[in-house]
Amino acid sequence: MEALRQLSLEGNKQALRKLNVILAAPDIDEDVFASQVDVIGPLDPP
Repeated sequence: MEALRQLSLEGNKQALRKLNVILAAPDIDEDVFASQVDVIGPLDPP
């Protein structure tokens, strides 16, 4: 999740579009996850 957030902050949306990510049982606080998703923004659906 942090890597996705960093790519977004760097403006590397092209790399984000090429990734297929599955978060299976992530060990992350719900509030932290929500704030990171806000930073990443919307992604293209698969």
